[in-house]
Formats: sequence, structure tokens, C-alpha cells
Amino acid sequence: MKTIRKITASLCILFLLATVVWPVSAAQPENPVNATEKAKPVLQILGTETHRIYSQKENTITFSLNNTSRFTANEVRISPDITAEKAVSGVRILSTLLEPANQVIGPDAAKQYQIRVVADESAKEGIYPIYLNITYKNNAGDPFQTTLLLYYEVRKDETKLEKVEITDDNFSALKPEADKELTFQYKIKNDTDYQVRNVKTKIEGLPAEFTLKSASDTVTIGNIMPLIAKPAEFTYYLKADIAAGSYPFTVTYEYENRDGQRIVRQAKYNVFISPSETGKATGKLTYSGFSYPNSVAQDQAFPISFKITNTGDKDIKELSVKMADNNVFLPKTPSVVKFDDLKQGDSQTYSVTVIGTGDSLKDRNYPITFEISYKTSTAKDAQAITDTQVIGVYLDAKEEEKDKDKNQPKIILDSYKLEPTIVQASQQFDLNMVFRNTNRTKDIYNVKAFLTFDIATGRDTVQQNVFSPVNSSNTFYIDHIGPNQTVSRTFTMYVVPDAAPKTYMVNVNFEYEDKDGKAITAKELVGIPVMQTTKVETSELTLPTSATLNQEVSANFNIYNTGKAKVYNVMVNVEGKGFTADPNNQYIGSFDVGQSNSYEGYLRFSEPGEQKGKFVVSYDDQNGEKFTIEKEFNVMVEEAPMMPDMDPNMPGMDGNDVMPDQAAQGGLPWGMIIGGVVGVLVVAGIGIGIWRKHKHKKEMNSYEEK
Repeated sequence: MKTIRKITASLCILFLLATVVWPVSAAQPENPVNATEKAKPVLQILGTETHRIYSQKENTITFSLNNTSRFTANEVRISPDITAEKAVSGVRILSTLLEPANQVIGPDAAKQYQIRVVADESAKEGIYPIYLNITYKNNAGDPFQTTLLLYYEVRKDETKLEKVEITDDNFSALKPEADKELTFQYKIKNDTDYQVRNVKTKIEGLPAEFTLKSASDTVTIGNIMPLIAKPAEFTYYLKADIAAGSYPFTVTYEYENRDGQRIVRQAKYNVFISPSETGKATGKLTYSGFSYPNSVAQDQAFPISFKITNTGDKDIKELSVKMADNNVFLPKTPSVVKFDDLKQGDSQTYSVTVIGTGDSLKDRNYPITFEISYKTSTAKDAQAITDTQVIGVYLDAKEEEKDKDKNQPKIILDSYKLEPTIVQASQQFDLNMVFRNTNRTKDIYNVKAFLTFDIATGRDTVQQNVFSPVNSSNTFYIDHIGPNQTVSRTFTMYVVPDAAPKTYMVNVNFEYEDKDGKAITAKELVGIPVMQTTKVETSELTLPTSATLNQEVSANFNIYNTGKAKVYNVMVNVEGKGFTADPNNQYIGSFDVGQSNSYEGYLRFSEPGEQKGKFVVSYDDQNGEKFTIEKEFNVMVEEAPMMPDMDPNMPGMDGNDVMPDQAAQGGLPWGMIIGGVVGVLVVAGIGIGIWRKHKHKKEMNSYEEK
């Protein structure tokens, strides 16, 4: 018997070994293939489309990258080849690494990418390739690279000659006031000889202190017949705490021309808010009672005055007020005034008479800056505190000055673009600017331009070392710009890590000549919004993991601003079912950098079992974007223990406080006796089961031996 079992087992083992070894040896090819090559993803640009771009403008080429294999492509990165040997004369590729980078493209899937391209007036019409260098990996981490061609066609942009413009605006006459409404009005005029269709317009770039009253940020004007202008209007509410200063904004309008092209244009403006129109106190001093004319004629003297009040908790020492140097408005009376000590609650009035004069002045609003300096201590090493106030006065230039400007060529900043749009501190960004000679008959020569940097809003008006050019200087040269022609330049700049989160102004200063060699100067402004890292963190949630039905449990956690910028509208909401929270919504407000606060409340559960919920912490960054943090929790809710019903005949329930001695009653209670008997029976049953199992095993062993 034992011999038969051994032979049978040996045959089974041999059969299994043959089954395993034979397929393996049979599967070996004569010429093995590299496993990496077998798992190589294949990326292609499908289709034969030639993308069209237009000269004298920035264009965006959109294409799809397809994975035509059955293997996943990881960490896909695309870089256009911008080396000199692959460059096309007059065409610049602005995108050095296509976004989004490090993409995953699955089998038979595709991802969409965009390339920004600028073609200047020297670019010749024709079809050209862009060489795309692509790197990626498979799932095993093996690297691959390939080069694909993307074709585009250069066409001359005739839309630059179309005259569809903004006219009859009220921007220079606006006098905004805090906590009131402000209405922007303008018209879009069609100065062409054909109808333009589907005209739309909107205002962009105003900060969060301007709240749009209407539900839509776009006005649809419709079709405009030749030589007709149609109006657009936007009404905003200005917050009560808005700061004085110049606020840049952009009017964007778009339309379809007679060729069916969708044309988008922009014009840049500024709206100025004076301190007298904000009523906002700055530091320990409050400025009020500003008195000056809304508009003056050139060479007309006029007075300016305002009141300074000490609203702080200390006396002010060595108070002085100075009118800053100004190229348009010159003081006729002493512009530097020093006051004695300004005690708490006291006020002083500053006044000066100025005159607006100069060459090549225009009808526009010009700013006047006042610098205030004071101390709060008499100590020798006490540092002076500085502050500024800015007002704007509309100047009506002389007619001869206006006529003089009409015949000279003028250079303007036709458009500019930031990449990325919101600039982060301690990072680089590209500033692309397009300059236009607005004169239709005269050329511009020997253009020298340089950049300086100022804060756009707030109290600081001194130049700021916030931006620094990367691998270049802040000066550039253009030898010639023809009539109604454009030239573009791109700068890469770096933002210092400690830059305050606000909008900074880049002053583009021009020095150039006309055909007679006459020197002309001009200045344009570019607003660059700088953001700091916004980060809010929370501590661990303190909340019991179990609770009793209808009883309160405490919940609390801390909230910290660990970023580099102030956050706004911090709020905590409690969400979930089966419980109530007190408070259910808690508004905490704004957090400065390094500040903290906490949520402290109570939860009362109304349903038994496992109850789930979450605390949602929400806040806004300096750009108005909302962020949330969710803290989820699970609590096991149990019902309160029920007290057993008592038999009134039981001992002690008749009102007597002392229970009779059980031994005297003749033994143990019946409940204890029955429980003891049941316990003995259970133990006995377990013992019998173990004995039977042991006996059965012993019998089987005995049978095997026989």
C-alpha cells in the first residue's frame, strides 16, 4: 500500500515539472527583443493642418499630441527648438517649455498644448516648421526622446489698419469717492467703410476694491454701421477702505471684420482716487479737508490745502510737509512747511500755491505728491516716519501746445503681456511689449527706452528695487519705427523674494527723434501685479471619537497664516448631518503674516451610530481667489444606558433603607443559581467536544497503522 502511494506521488511530481518547464523553453525566441523597445510609447502630431499666424501681433498655436501606442507616456515635456539654425527671420517663439509640463498621456489618448509666437513686420509670408523636442518615460522609468515638426503659415495682418476705436470716454473727468458708485462710460466707434459685427466690450484689471454692480462683466453692443459709435457703461461700487492712488485698467473690445476674423483690441487707462475721496486714515495721522480745483488752465496759479490730525496715542514730533518735485506743477509759495509738536487730537493745516506750466502738455489729469515726515519720540536715535498723499488736478493745456503735438510722431505702448499673468515673488516672468508709431506719415528714429519701477498704489512713491532684468539691462534700442508700424521686445525679469504683494508700475521711458533730429520724450506705464505665497495651516482637531446621544462635546483647533501674504475673509463652517454645531459658522476676518486664531465650539449629536462631518476653513488671497481646508471627523454616537425597571416588591423598594441579610433569607438569589448552572453546562459541553475530537483522531491513526 505504501509503495503504491509513493509511486503515484513521484509520477505527479514529474508531470508537474514537465508542464512548467516545457512552455518556458518553447517561448524563447531565436533573436531576443529588447524589453525597453517593446514598451516604448509612440507620440505623434496627427493631421496635416497648417496653423496660420499674422504678422505684427502675438499669435497662439494650439495642437494635440497623440499617444498612438498601447504604453503610457509619463513625464512628457515639450521644448521648441529656438536655436539660431532653426529660427525663422522675423518670427520669435515666446514659449520655451510648453505647459502643462510633466504630463501623463495614456494609450490612444491625447493632450492639448499651446505655443505663443510673435511675427514682426519683417517676417515674410510663407510656411515654416517648428521643431519640437519631446522627452518622456514609460512605466518602467526608461527615458525616450523624439523630435516632431509643427507647421505654421505667416500672413500679413491687415486688421491693424482697421479703425474701430474707443471714443467719447468720461475717464479723465471721473471723481471717484469711497463707499459710493462710480460709472465708466465710453463708445466704440466704427471708422471703417463697412459694418462690424458682434461687438463686445469689458473692463479688466481693476482690483477687488472695485465691485461691479451688474451680473455680467461684458457688454454686448452688437453690430455697428460705418461711422457710427455705440455706447457702453459699467458701474462699480468703491469699498469704504479703498486707498488713494492711481489704479490702471484696460478696456477690451472685440468684433468681427468683413472677412469674418475675430479681432480683439485693448486700450489702457488710469483712474485716480485722491485722499480726500477716501477718508482713510494712514498710520497715526489722518488727512482730511483737501481743497483744490478740479481743473485749471495752463499757467494759472491755484491753492492747495489739507488738514493733518494726530489720531494716534502719542504726541507727534518734528512734523514737516513737503510738495515733491514735479515736472508740471511748480510751487509759487514755500512748499516745505515745518510744524511744532502735534499733540494727540490736535490738527494743523498745510497750504501751498502752485502753477501748471511746461512744454508739450496735454489735456489730462496730472498727479501732485506730498511727503509727510514726523517722529513719535524725542530720543536721538528715533527714526522718522514717512508718509505720502497724492492728489490729481486736470490741466487744460494751451492750444498752441496741442497743435504742436499734432504734427510730431508719437510712440505708444500698443500692448503688453505678462507670462505668467500673475507674477509670484522670487520667480522669473516674461514681459512682452509691443510699441507703435501712431503717426500715419512720419517715421521715428533712434529710439532709446529704459525701464524704471514704482509702486502703482499705496503710500510709497519712491522707486522700488523689486524687479531686476535677467541676462540683460533695463535699456534697449530701436533704430527705426515706420508710420503706423510696431516693434516688440521681450524682457525676462526676476522678482525679489521679499516683494510686498501689490501692483507695481513699470515706467517705460522713451527718448527718440523725428526726421529733423528733434529730440522727443515720452513715458508709458505697465502694471505688474505681484503675489506672495499664500498659505494657511491648521492644528489637529480636538474632538472625542465617541459621544453620547443628545450630549454636548467640545471641538477646537487653531488656524495659522504661515505664508508671506495677508489673507482675507477667513471663515469656518461646520458641515454634516445628525448633529448641530455651536457656532455653525464663525467669521474670523483677515490674518496678517504670522498671525493665528482658533475655532472653539460644541457639537450635539441627535442620531445614534457613526456620524460624519467636516470643518471647512475658507479664505481669500490678495487676488480674491478663494481657498478651502477641510477637516473631516467620525464620531461613534451611543444611546445613553437605560436603567432597569425595579419590582416594587423587591427588598428595599418598600421605603426601607436597609436590605435584609440574604443569609438570613435562606440562600442565594435565584438569578445567581440559574446563571451558575448554565455556566457549568457550557464548560462541560466544551470538554466533551474536545474529548470526542481527540478520540476520533486516535482511531484514525490506529486504522492507518493497520
